[in-house]
Amino acid sequence: MTDVLVIGGGMAGVTAARALARAGLDVSVLEGRERLGGRIHTVRDFCGAPVEAGAEFIHGVGAETWPDTRAAGLRVRPSPHTRDTMFNIGFGTHWLPVVLLHPGVWPAFTILRRLARARPPDLSAREFIERHGYRGRARTLAQMVLTAHLPGSIDEVGVLGLLADGVLKLETGLNHRICEGYDRLVEHIAAGLTRRRQRA
Repeated sequence: MTDVLVIGGGMAGVTAARALARAGLDVSVLEGRERLGGRIHTVRDFCGAPVEAGAEFIHGVGAETWPDTRAAGLRVRPSPHTRDTMFNIGFGTHWLPVVLLHPGVWPAFTILRRLARARPPDLSAREFIERHGYRGRARTLAQMVLTAHLPGSIDEVGVLGLLADGVLKLETGLNHRICEGYDRLVEHIAAGLTRRRQRA
């Protein structure tokens, strides 16, 4: 008999299910997709190496996922933001330093300082963008910064939630990629859990 049914097999769901199972409860994870992981989606039929189609980084040295990454024996490699990144803000895909040289993105360079000063009452990402007057390329870049770490649109993501989630550290720390694919971390966390598929 199942004691707890966890709805959703994303990283939060499988982590919660594992904690409950370790506490001695009989837990099942109900997931609608064929795979676990939610926003973590590693594609393996694209080329010879795993390609991340969703979340792709372990952010910074203090990320909550480091203990499980090490316990799973997964290899990581550093991925510096600027040097290793191609970027597209609607005007073609270019090396990030080239994108940042365009004067149209320069007004967005203040976004992290402005986020750090945010206080209640909360604002949606859209309200924050409009209050600070980001336009054109700067607006696109600001939207990407504000929606890259939490699921949701600029109307659904709140600025105070971003701060509570540590977005300032995520945006300024050194990122790492899991060489074997991010989905291997999900598999490690979900090992031994009972999974049910919810069919539409």
